Amino acid sequence: MDAWGFWSRALSDAELAAIRNGGRGVEYRHLSAAQRSGLIAFYDLGEASGVRADYSGNGQHLTPVNSPTNADGLVT
Repeated sequence: MDAWGFWSRALSDAELAAIRNGGRGVEYRHLSAAQRSGLIAFYDLGEASGVRADYSGNGQHLTPVNSPTNADGLVT
């Protein structure tokens, strides 16, 4: 996953399509004001390790347990 968001409302089909961006997803900075409406938390998940920042400004940061890291590509 490249990014993850939680909303307090149902998103329209058009909003979902725009956020999915043809399978490429979008970063928080590319969400429109309307797409940010009702946003509880949004994580771009670009950090190599440590706390995962909540870009929504609501302070819902993810605290790591057992030193997780990130990896590029698929693990098989």
